[in-house]
Amino acid sequence: AGQNATKVSCLIRSLNPDPGAWTKVKTRDGEIEFRLIAAGVETDRLVIYQVQLPAKAPINWQQFLAGHLLEN
Repeated sequence: AGQNATKVSCLIRSLNPDPGAWTKVKTRDGEIEFRLIAAGVETDRLVIYQVQLPAKAPINWQQFLAGHLLEN
């Protein structure tokens, strides 16, 4: 949160389009790796707007969440 969110948001912007900022999340189906296309900071929190799964077209974060249940 706070400064870390701003740093991560700047890193994502600086690496787009190549090589891209990649991350992994745990879902109920296992771990999924994806590229962070667009993100921002709102109320000192990183907000993901758009991601891209390997060999797929970019999708917005809400579309990703509709198809993948994240683990806490």
